[in-house]
Amino acid sequence: MRKLLFLILFFSFFHIYAQDNGKNITFEAWSGLGLCWEYNFINQKTLSPNEIPIKSLIGFNTSFYAFLNDKPLGFFQSPAFFIHLPLEKQNIYYPAFQMDYSLGVAYHYHIKNTLTLFLGIGGNINFMQSFNWNFIENEETFEYTTSQQKFGGALDIGLKLDISRKTNISFGSTLVYDFVIKKTNTFKNYNGSDDWHQYRDLGINYGLLRIRPYIAFGSNFEGFAKVQIF
Repeated sequence: MRKLLFLILFFSFFHIYAQDNGKNITFEAWSGLGLCWEYNFINQKTLSPNEIPIKSLIGFNTSFYAFLNDKPLGFFQSPAFFIHLPLEKQNIYYPAFQMDYSLGVAYHYHIKNTLTLFLGIGGNINFMQSFNWNFIENEETFEYTTSQQKFGGALDIGLKLDISRKTNISFGSTLVYDFVIKKTNTFKNYNGSDDWHQYRDLGINYGLLRIRPYIAFGSNFEGFAKVQIF
């Protein structure tokens, strides 16, 4: 595991730290896996007809922060997976699944020996699939599904508390602002002709703000290597 981690860090930052022969490289990194809750601030005007807004989700958030040679700047990545949490005022539960990934530049500052402030800024990509069934008063039934791809920027900020030399607990929150959302909507009426109707809303230019507080447990990594450049 330590060798694999070193290879990832080495190839990511080789052009920064490999300028001299016999370069000494140290690295500090940590990972985390935790529970998170996400809330979406959706502009109602941007929703398609009959679309059910998915606002609350719960899931697992993972993160990885890495820094070389005691530098305050490094990189981070954060994959996550969510399911719809039915907190909205709805009579029926509408399942939805979401996958999310952030990658970018990281900053950290040691407030104390065991307490670290961390910050990550980068890009974000998101995929969501939702399945909606609705029942109208005249007993008509229809199925409505939505596939979404979101692209935007992410800001991750939090505190890491070292429980021991190799374990930690972190508290933080991720803010995501989606600049472009691509949607594919499918509508099926189970009455009458039972026809499928599909239409697409591509390149919707509106902002969707998402906030994601989390708590995570993880591992700390430290290492040293001497690299010879020929």
